[in-house]
Amino acid sequence: MQNKTRRLLSPRAIGGYIILAFVVINQGISLLSNVDFVIVAQGNPRLVAVWNFLASPVGNLLAVFLVAIYLTVLVKLPENSQNLTSKKDSEQPHLPLEASSKQPRISIKTISQQPNTEERMVVSVTPNYLLGFYKSYTAAQADKLLEEYVGKWIKISLKIANVHVHSLVDGHIVGHDANEKSVFISAIFNEQKWIDRIRILQLGEIIVVTGKIEKVSGGTLCLNNCEIVNPS
Repeated sequence: MQNKTRRLLSPRAIGGYIILAFVVINQGISLLSNVDFVIVAQGNPRLVAVWNFLASPVGNLLAVFLVAIYLTVLVKLPENSQNLTSKKDSEQPHLPLEASSKQPRISIKTISQQPNTEERMVVSVTPNYLLGFYKSYTAAQADKLLEEYVGKWIKISLKIANVHVHSLVDGHIVGHDANEKSVFISAIFNEQKWIDRIRILQLGEIIVVTGKIEKVSGGTLCLNNCEIVNPS
């Protein structure tokens, strides 16, 4: 129905309407001009002047012009109304179908508390073996070889040379391998129970320690997160 109306009000159709209106108006005025004598007989000069203007070529053109304006307005009104409706629709926010039709789902996951236990891989090497890298190779090569053992755990017998406690933050034992006096070891204790334990250790005392291999620095094997297995 809308397409049919658009065809009837198309510019090409309006041109035909204008020509048809011109013919109809011209013929109608020509036929009615025969009744001029009636108006004259009534003696109304104003009506006679108006009638004569409409019957003239200028009056015919004015009538056709008014008809053309009227038809143009009829065409523009539906277009403006449709454009205004489309503009209003475009200004309204459109939500995605899923967002507007479905409420967001909140999933609750229960996370079980797992004990903070670290999987330990204990290596069966001696401190002397690890320090031997730095005696047989360059520092860069030795660091590369040591990477295989960093983060793993080692068990050693440590002869105490000194004990340091730093404001209850950690404890530090320096000494050497009980089986190899030339192999120096630095052992860091992080847990409070071990810090309290090393406070009472004596110089020259030998203890068995497990610790995580951290690095070799200045010819000393450095261990972290150490624990005392038992006094030797």
